[in-house]
Amino acid sequence: MTIMPPVVRVGCWNVNSLRVRMPLLQSWLKTEGIDIALLQETKVIDADFPEQSLKNMGYYSVFWGQKTYNGVAILSRWPLSNVVRLDLNGTGAARCIQAVTHGLRLCCLYIPQGQDFDRPAFGEKLAFLKGLSRHIEPYVQDTMPTIIGGDFNVALNDEDVWDAEWWRNRAMFSIPERRLLRQILWTGWTVAQWRIPMQKNPATWWAYQGAAWPKQHGLCIDYYLLSPWASDLLLHSWVSQHWRGQHQPSDHAPIGMELRRNHPTSLAF
Repeated sequence: MTIMPPVVRVGCWNVNSLRVRMPLLQSWLKTEGIDIALLQETKVIDADFPEQSLKNMGYYSVFWGQKTYNGVAILSRWPLSNVVRLDLNGTGAARCIQAVTHGLRLCCLYIPQGQDFDRPAFGEKLAFLKGLSRHIEPYVQDTMPTIIGGDFNVALNDEDVWDAEWWRNRAMFSIPERRLLRQILWTGWTVAQWRIPMQKNPATWWAYQGAAWPKQHGLCIDYYLLSPWASDLLLHSWVSQHWRGQHQPSDHAPIGMELRRNHPTSLAF
């Protein structure tokens, strides 16, 4: 079994179909030296998940898959335990999976996009955020470092969108969903990207339509939430935007961070 290094590299990516993006995923894992990966929108049922191919690359994997727009997975160079599939809004959609490796709790999620205010999907999105809030509430006080990573489909601040006035009161930037996510943050969670000083948060998603990528009309909607003990471990955070410009790309760019393994006051992780 691979020995855990003093610095662990965590990656998170909405791949928008493993069938299409598998070569890009493999290249990303290798070139960026990813130790732990949280994947969203895999779009494959469990029987079709490329478990053996990833095992050949040195990764253990746990997954919950469905066709169309769902599917989440966690990859790790070390065995994963305490695996839980979480239906946070009662729809049965495969949008959240959780596991533990070496004393590090990982929660991979894919929050519904919401479509528009008059659509059932928007209510499902708000219900998902409320369910997430209830589920992770105990982890703020837990000494086990917890990472929640994924496609949140919510841009929280003006700095997270290419044009705040254009996006004002549209789905992914509306007050109800931003309020629910802020309420989660106020209980003690840290957004990893916010620990890195910058004038504008780097975008992680660009629509396929409207030449959004060439125009750099992107939104920051993918990020990590860190519990207090996980926040203490954070060394660095980044967005690998160049993957959005590859051949047959996902509409999302992967995000990454480095964690130091040892907490200063504990043997956890």
